[in-house]
Amino acid sequence: MIKPLLTVLASLILLLVGTFVAPSVVTNVMVISFAFGLLKAFTVIAAARFALAYLDSRIDFDVNGWVKFKANNDNKAMYFSYRFAAVFVVFGFIMA
Repeated sequence: MIKPLLTVLASLILLLVGTFVAPSVVTNVMVISFAFGLLKAFTVIAAARFALAYLDSRIDFDVNGWVKFKANNDNKAMYFSYRFAAVFVVFGFIMA
């Protein structure tokens, strides 16, 4: 989790430094647009995590216990591909 956060923070810092170094290239609109894009990405990630947690609680299923102790590779692949598809549906609804 820390590496993506550091990447985003470094990008934001570089964008802000670029605003002061080359104001004709990096405008305030670019900084504001980047911040709104970042807010949108965090919202999508939060909604996707909420949807997946809701999916697991709705079907009354302990994913961690199942993955560690009971599932074989084919079952894991099937379950995680369904989770992946569910995340893309949530992304699609939020981004639309």
